[in-house]
Amino acid sequence: MDNPITYAGFTIGPIHEVIDASRRTRETWFASYFFSWFMRQLVRKLYNPGVFEFLTPFLPKNDESGLAGRYHDRFVAESVFSVNETNQRIQAARDKIIDYFSKVIDDLIKKKDFTRLLSKDKIEDILSNYLRTSFVVLPAAEVPKDEVVKTVDKYLDTLELNRSFRLGRCENTCELCRTLPAVAEAKIWRLNPESRDDEFDKAKRCPLCLLKYFMLTSKISQRPEVIKEILGTNHNRFLYPSTVEISAEELLQDKAVKDEIEKAKQKKDKDIDIKSIQGAIGHNKTIKPYHKYIAVVQADGDNMGKIAKKVQNPQELSGALFDFATEGVRLIEKYHGQPIYLGGDDVLAFLPTATTINTDFVTVLDFAAELAEVFKEKIEEVLQNGPVKPSLSIGIAIAYYKHPQQFNLQNVRDLMYGKAKQKKDSIALSLLQHSGAKTEIVFHLGASSQFQSFMSLFKGVLSGDIELPQGLHHNLARFQRLLIEIPDEERLTAFFKNTFNEEIHEDMLDGLNYIRDLLWGEIKIARESGEDISEAIKRILNQLKFMHFLMLDKEDNQ
Repeated sequence: MDNPITYAGFTIGPIHEVIDASRRTRETWFASYFFSWFMRQLVRKLYNPGVFEFLTPFLPKNDESGLAGRYHDRFVAESVFSVNETNQRIQAARDKIIDYFSKVIDDLIKKKDFTRLLSKDKIEDILSNYLRTSFVVLPAAEVPKDEVVKTVDKYLDTLELNRSFRLGRCENTCELCRTLPAVAEAKIWRLNPESRDDEFDKAKRCPLCLLKYFMLTSKISQRPEVIKEILGTNHNRFLYPSTVEISAEELLQDKAVKDEIEKAKQKKDKDIDIKSIQGAIGHNKTIKPYHKYIAVVQADGDNMGKIAKKVQNPQELSGALFDFATEGVRLIEKYHGQPIYLGGDDVLAFLPTATTINTDFVTVLDFAAELAEVFKEKIEEVLQNGPVKPSLSIGIAIAYYKHPQQFNLQNVRDLMYGKAKQKKDSIALSLLQHSGAKTEIVFHLGASSQFQSFMSLFKGVLSGDIELPQGLHHNLARFQRLLIEIPDEERLTAFFKNTFNEEIHEDMLDGLNYIRDLLWGEIKIARESGEDISEAIKRILNQLKFMHFLMLDKEDNQ
């Protein structure tokens, strides 16, 4: 648009509060997807070529359906209308989208065997009070043309700070989320403690829990047309898998095993556990420790403000970010993970710690490295070799599959913002064991040799190609002062031969030699760069400590 009269920004919540309150993977997905769905409907309602256009998000011609929410929680637009008229149009569109969702939910109550508790008008009131929407409209003449998105975003940031949301709990509301007023009674599966069997019973459901049920049902025939339109019809199963189905995905690649698990899931509305998978695979296959650990990945682009300033047309950057999100979905699927959202430069997804793609053994670190490269490629296409270099900061929280999800989500956010973002172009990785022990490592992707070495070690230990003694990091830590003084590689080799000289170590020589070479490489780099050698040794010891759980085969990791 050549001569806009106004610029507008819109933001919606409470996304993070609702995601943080989720207890299951499918609740996390729905909490995010609903807001993306709302924004999709809103921007398409407002869009009018040459009259009301969006600088961000990018609006593709073919908006493919799928499980990933790809619409950000805010938009920045330009229009030919006055400030007052733009305000009125955004408010009217917002109200129409709330009415749209109210009608969808009301239709579900009408068509199914539910007992209505509230009218459509009351449903609309509940959604209006639940959603936190804010928007700002500015005269175009008062906004620097090369900083439109940055300027509007600052206003939206301020508006978000001034709104609040608190999840309430009330026994008279929805019996599932305990958050919003119930609008209908619906049949759900419940466990009868006396008969220790499952049976149908009625439960009160709020508008969003009712909608969530039909978006997650395993039978396409039960999904209303509006939900088929949004999600597509390619997922003829329970749409979002549980944590253990993601972490142990490698074991479910066998069709017979997968079918057995699907049968167990369709009998009742609750998650399966590792025992269900063990029963399905029998005793011919082994459940490895990493099958019980899920990886939560969150990523965010670095220096996006500077990048936006260097790209003359904001819509070009929005298009590049949309291409990145599209490719990100493909990568998540390639690595057998499950997306939560990919909006703009933000990514949140669940992945197995390790799995097999065809015959290739891969890990979540392979995914992270490939995701970072794709981000750089997409943004460099619009930067055209400018002085600002695009990069991605990534947090990866690996945790036991039964660990409370709220903590996993908080942990990965802290890793990404508190560790990776501080250095930029970095990966912050944590492991939270079943016992509660926690280990963290941070790698700068610019120092690719260090990260590549750890990736190889990580993959080698998980695949079984590298075998290491139990407690290796403890053993080496005892000799930390000695290792600092070792003058050359020959002396380090002699140290390893003298320290690991028992019969049990004979079958681990390849792994020990790998660690020796890795350790010497770090010592050599530290000496050449002037770094404190003790820090380089601590870095290797921390990596070995991180790997320790992968070598365990104890009951607490089962």
